[in-house]
Amino acid sequence: MWRELPVLRAPNERQRVEGETRAGADKMRDYVVGLRKKIEFKYTPIRVKGLGETAQPFLMWRNKQYALNRMSFNRAALRVEGEPLPADNNSSGQVRAPVDQFEPIANQSRAAKTATGPDPDLQVPAAQRERYEAAFARFAAVFPDAFYVSERGRYFPDNTRDTGRHLSAGFHNVMGYFRDDKPLYELMLDERGQKELDAMWQELDFVALGLTRTFIQFYLNESGEARGLRRESEGPRPADKEITSEAMVKQLAEAYRNRVRQANDPLAMKAIDEHFTWVNANLRWIEKAKIDAEPTHLDALLDFATRAWRRPLTVAETADLLGYYRTLREKDGLGHEDAMRDSIVLVLVSPDFCYRIDLVSADNKADNKVVPLSDFALASRLSYFRVCPTCLTGRCGQIWRVMD
Repeated sequence: MWRELPVLRAPNERQRVEGETRAGADKMRDYVVGLRKKIEFKYTPIRVKGLGETAQPFLMWRNKQYALNRMSFNRAALRVEGEPLPADNNSSGQVRAPVDQFEPIANQSRAAKTATGPDPDLQVPAAQRERYEAAFARFAAVFPDAFYVSERGRYFPDNTRDTGRHLSAGFHNVMGYFRDDKPLYELMLDERGQKELDAMWQELDFVALGLTRTFIQFYLNESGEARGLRRESEGPRPADKEITSEAMVKQLAEAYRNRVRQANDPLAMKAIDEHFTWVNANLRWIEKAKIDAEPTHLDALLDFATRAWRRPLTVAETADLLGYYRTLREKDGLGHEDAMRDSIVLVLVSPDFCYRIDLVSADNKADNKVVPLSDFALASRLSYFRVCPTCLTGRCGQIWRVMD
C-alpha cells in the first residue's frame, strides 16, 4: 500500500496526488487498526470459589498481562495450512495463561473468532509459521495495540459496562491507578522524557497516595471473604496506619493463599504472590519517601514564613518555629502532615503576617525621627500598591494605592 501511493511528477498534478495520497494513508491506517484487532490478546479472568474475578490480586494480574503484551501478538490467531486449530480454543474464545510463562499464550482473538470463514490476513502457507510469526512480531512492535491506556474499568478491556475510570484499575470508589504506557515509553519518548514520566508516576504515588487509599479500602471492603468473615466490612477495623503496615500486608496475603490452596489453582497463587509483593514494596517506598522528605518540608516552612512575614527570620524566630513543630510531633503525638498544617497556621495567625508592624520602628517610635527604610521594609510597602488600572503598565506615572 505504501508503494502504491502516487508520486508527484508535475506541479499541475498536486491536487490529484494529494487527494490520492490522503486516501491511501487512510487505507493503511484502517488496515493496521483492523489487523491489530485480529491478533490482540484476550485473557480469561481468574476465578476461585469464594473470591470474585474482580478481586484486586486477580484484576491486577490481568491488567499486567495486557500491559506487558502491547507490542506483541497472539500467535494462536494465525492459521497455518495443514495445522489443526489450537487445542486451547474454547467456546468463550479465551484461555488462561500458563503459570510458568511470563508472556502468556492466548487463543484466537474475538475478531478472528467471529469472522465468517478463514481470514486471509491470518492465513499462513504450510511450513511457513516461523517466517510469518517473525513478520507479525515486527508489525506488532511497530504498531502496538495501544500506546497508552487512559481508562480502565472493572471489566477491562470491555469498557462499555463501566466507564469514566480514567487510569483506574477499577478498585471501588477510591481510585487505584494502573500504569499501562509501555509502547509510549519505549517508542515515543527519549531518555529525558522517560525519566520525566517515571518521576510523574512516583509523584502521583507520593502526593495522591492512590495505592495507600486503595489498599485500605481493599482491606475494609473486599478482603472479608478471604479473612473468613461472612460479609464484606465485618470484623475488626484497625487504623489506616496499621492496615498498611508490612505485618498486615503479609497477614492478608496469607489469608488469600489459604483460600487458593483449597482450590489448588497455581495461576491464582502466582497472581496473589506477585500482587502482595508489589503492594508491600510500594507501600514501603512511600513510607520511606515521606520520612526522607520531612527535612525538605521544614525548609519550605521556613521559606513560607519568610515570605509571609515579608522579611528574613531571625535566629530566635527560626528556632521557635522549628521547636513548635517538634513539640507537636514529640509531645502531642501528631504525625508529620498534621504538625506541618498546625505550623503553617502559626505563621498565618502571627501579627507579623496579619499586621503591618513595619510602619513604626523602635528607632523613631519615641521622637518621630525620620530614618531610612531598609530594603525589606521598602519592598513591603511597595507591595501594597498597584499600577494604573487604565494603562496597566504604570508608564503614565500614576500609582494607585489599595491599602493605607
